[in-house]
Amino acid sequence: MTLVDIVALIPYLVLQFKGLGIIVEIAGYGAISSKVAIWTGDIVVAAYVMVSGVHGSAWTSVAKDILIVVVVVFLGLYLPSHYYGGLGSIFQAIEQAKPGFTVLPPHGESLW
Repeated sequence: MTLVDIVALIPYLVLQFKGLGIIVEIAGYGAISSKVAIWTGDIVVAAYVMVSGVHGSAWTSVAKDILIVVVVVFLGLYLPSHYYGGLGSIFQAIEQAKPGFTVLPPHGESLW
């Protein structure tokens, strides 16, 4: 089981660190290279896993995902309410700007 876990975890970590390097390099306008960001992230993750274990990292991901859902739901309700007076009003504004934009085609695509 440990070997399967390691084999599955390595590509995931490579993908995450590569993404971190790209994001930091672009967000920093090249002031921080992707290699520095990847090595810094690697050291931080290794230290965190050594202190809390893989379960600690998993619970951090769970907490992060819950916070993301809370923020998305809040903004999804707040922004239409603040700028358009509600969800119905925003769809009316969309329909006025682009008639038929919110209607699904009769065949080929569906809600599911």
